[in-house]
Amino acid sequence: MRYEALLEKYNNIKRTVSELSLESRILIITSLVGMLFCFTATVGNYLLDAGIVPILATLFMGLLTLYFFYLAYFKKKYILPAYGALLLLTLIFIPLLWIYNGGLSSSIPFFYLFNIGLSAILLNNLRYKLVLGIQIVVLIALLIIEFNYPDLIIKYNSETAVFIDKAVAMVIISFVMFIMIIKIMREYHRTIDKLSFAQEKT
Repeated sequence: MRYEALLEKYNNIKRTVSELSLESRILIITSLVGMLFCFTATVGNYLLDAGIVPILATLFMGLLTLYFFYLAYFKKKYILPAYGALLLLTLIFIPLLWIYNGGLSSSIPFFYLFNIGLSAILLNNLRYKLVLGIQIVVLIALLIIEFNYPDLIIKYNSETAVFIDKAVAMVIISFVMFIMIIKIMREYHRTIDKLSFAQEKT
């Protein structure tokens, strides 16, 4: 009986998600993965003795991601979670982690590139151009700061910590990118099938 109840709940969740737009589904997926990563990164930063700023930044971002997931899935509000997550990452969290987590020698540049790609999926037209412009300006500013003031960038204590940081980031980003591409291609083929079916009927 308990198994059937869990199965029914899973099917209801799956049905609800399938009725959402592609952008909304990707937002929910990335929110879940981002939340898991933020909380994991909080523990990792603590174990690697990365400092209080990275620990609090990843913890706070994890809590915000949890709130954005709540808005997107339960309240069916997508604009605030999409813009909120992308702008907070671009303007606050990534710059903080860039400075306090090793700059170019850390995993943060990987996540910055992923953040730009995510903007292209979740946003479109003028809104995407605006956010992309902000992201490029912030990236250039961070590179200029690191080049001219390298002492401001707080490095990891060991090469092992750098390796672990980059390895975990690459695994997570690869997994999320795979899931997103699968979702996009399925939606693409579903749309093509619908158009073909409509043409056959006419």
